[in-house]
Order: sequence, then C-alpha cells, then structure tokens
Amino acid sequence: MSKLIFTDKQVTIFKKNKYVLKVTNKTIQFTPEFKMKIVSMNSFQNGIALFEEIGLGVDVLGLKRIEQSYYRWKRKYKENGNAQFVSKETRGRKSTNNIEYEKLSPEDKLKILERENKDLKDENMILKKYMPSVEQGIVKSKDIYSALHNALMDGKRLNISRICKNNIVSQSGYYKYRKSLINKNKKEHEDAYWIKIISDIFFRYKCKYGYRRILMQIEAMKLNTKINHKKIKRIMKQQNLKTKIRISNPYKGIAKATKEHKIFENKLQREFNTGSVRKKIVTDITYLITKNQKYYLSAAKDCITGEIVSYNVRSDLKIDLSLDIIKELKHNKKLKNIMVHSDQGSHYTSPQYYKLLEKSGYTQSMSRRGNCLDNASMESFFGHMKDELDYHDCNSLEKIQKKIDEYMIYYNQHRRQWTRKKMTPVQYRNHLMSV
Repeated sequence: MSKLIFTDKQVTIFKKNKYVLKVTNKTIQFTPEFKMKIVSMNSFQNGIALFEEIGLGVDVLGLKRIEQSYYRWKRKYKENGNAQFVSKETRGRKSTNNIEYEKLSPEDKLKILERENKDLKDENMILKKYMPSVEQGIVKSKDIYSALHNALMDGKRLNISRICKNNIVSQSGYYKYRKSLINKNKKEHEDAYWIKIISDIFFRYKCKYGYRRILMQIEAMKLNTKINHKKIKRIMKQQNLKTKIRISNPYKGIAKATKEHKIFENKLQREFNTGSVRKKIVTDITYLITKNQKYYLSAAKDCITGEIVSYNVRSDLKIDLSLDIIKELKHNKKLKNIMVHSDQGSHYTSPQYYKLLEKSGYTQSMSRRGNCLDNASMESFFGHMKDELDYHDCNSLEKIQKKIDEYMIYYNQHRRQWTRKKMTPVQYRNHLMSV
C-alpha cells in the first residue's frame, strides 16, 4: 500500500469521478470498466497516460500506486479473466459479503464458489504431499509451515493466507518460521566457511591444534572476518575435531619446598618470564618409550622466548647426554654470560658438568630437591611435546632423531604461544630484540 494520504478535499473530488468506485483517505478503488481499459493497454506508459486522462495522474496518486495497480490488474486478468473485476478486489480470499457480489447472477456466483472450492482442494492436495510424517497423527503448526514452505520453494502456487486460515494456524507464524530458516541457512553458510579454515589448520601439522592455537593462527592470517574462541570450540565439537588435553598431575599441586640440600644455589627462583633474551637457560632430561626401546632426550630452553636452543637424543644415559648440550651452547656466540638452571640430577651434580659450565663462563643454578616446580618451564615443554609428538612406533635411533628434529623446527618456528603475544618462539625473540 502506498504511504500517500489523501486530504478530505481530494476525497470529495475523487468521489465525483465516474471511474472511482470507492475512496478513503488511504485507499482508492476503481470501477471494473476502468480496470478493463487499463489491462487493454499494451505498455505501462500508456496506462499512465490513461490515469492522467481521467485526472488521477502521477502528481495525484503517485507513481508507485499507479505502477502497483497496473501490474496487479494485468496479472489478475491473465489468471482469471473478467471475473476478478466484477467483485471487490482483495489480495486474499475473495469476499462474498459485499454489494458487488450480491449484484451478480446466480450463475456467476456459482462459478466463483466452484473456482474457490477447486483452488482449496488443489492447495490441500499439494500441502498433503509435502506434509512430514507425524507421531500419533498429531499435526503441529511447524509441520504445516514446513509443508507450505517446501511447496512454495518447489514453485507451487499457493494462497498463504487461505491455507493458514483453513488449517487454523497463524499467518504471521509462517513468516517467522520462514525468517528463522533464512537465518539458519545464513548461519550454516558462515559455518561452512569457518569449518574449512579450522579443519585446514587442525590437520596441517602432525599434532592436532586446540581452539586457542587455532584462534592465534586465524588472527595471524589477517582475514576480513573475525571469529572468537567460543565459535571455534562449537565448530570443533560439531566436526568432532578432538585434540589431546594434558591431565594435570595431582602430586604437583601438593609439592612443597623441602629442606634445602643442593650443591648450587637456586638463583632462578622460578622467575622464568623476567630478564633479557638468551640470559636464562633451563635444561632437563626426559625419556621417550617406544615399543622396542627407551630413548633419552636432553634439551635446553630460553626461558624468555620459549625457544629450544639446544637438544640431544641418545639411547643411553651417559654423562655426554648433558655435556653435549653445554658444548653446543658454547659454540653459539650469542649465548654469553648466561645462567643455566637444572634439577639436582646426577648429570648436573657431576664434577664434569659443573666444571664445564665454569670453564664456559656460565652461572649454574639448581632447583630445590624434590621440587619439580622450580624447573616448571622445562617440564612444561616436555609435557606438551609428548602430547603432540607421535614417536611410539619408532624402532631406531635414526627414526626418533628425525621425529625430534621435525618437532623442534615446528615448535620454534610454527607453534604460537598464548602467553607470548600469540607469536612463535622465534617471532617473539625477534620481537623482543627489536624493541
């Protein structure tokens, strides 16, 4: 309906026009004679000219009202012929309680009723074909809306208002249902876009990413659209993208400092995240159990950047496992005047080890006895590595060495860390050194 409002003076003038059947401040109805003249026009411009001719042109009725009337009458004439002009024009079911209907002959009235009954039967038959199977024969409003929507989507011609009225359901309820489907389809389309990105990141590396690392990777991609961690968790749950979760050790929570019994003072004091780059190095040894044998990994980590600066894999626990780490650190000219922190294992308390540290100009620091939390930074790395690295099938030192080499490259250069500004260890090191 046009928003144009007629004044009382205009309404009085319109009533005197012989082609106007009825008029109010908001609506105007024309006689069947005038409608027939309009539908006989072969173009919209000719229709506008006819409106101008009777004194109801664009400046009076507005272009939109004339355009809607022209095409609506054309469509209804094509569908029903002259019959649609003899009764009051409506957009739903044609009323049979108006003066114009009463003026019709019994034959015309019968034709109108027969046509309405036929349309109603055809619509009910179409609706029944699309009706979903229901439990215990109970038809819900949602079932009717679903059938009506599916039929319309297949190109069936149905009168929504009449169907809703005959099935005693709300017409506005159908439009709400249709809007919900549109929103659902829109959401599914957006999810399909993110499912592809999240799946690609999840399967890109041998270890499976969790939602935080996926979020960091997406942010690094600098896409035009944004996503938060809640949506990533929801999509991962829907797609069954599961990653390993480290189960906390209950004994760590109750571990407390015991009586001091150490060869060297604990100079680190758990200050893993303070200081300069390449000044605090933590080191430790862990075991890697495969099907056939047990191997040992010794590694050194920069506390500040989280970067693994040296590592060594052997099939035995000889002192060289730890000494080779210090020798490799010594060859790195960028590592000078550093503090090397370890636990009180036999490798680190041996004279060979601490003499090599002293000769290299390094300061030695040790955890308190029985307190693994004093070297938590290194323990954390070993825990994550064992969760993410699949080494159990390796049956030789060469194979497990290759696995470790690949993981160290991945960890230093590709694995983003939440507490280090979502950067990889190498990126974070370069960032700190550039500040």
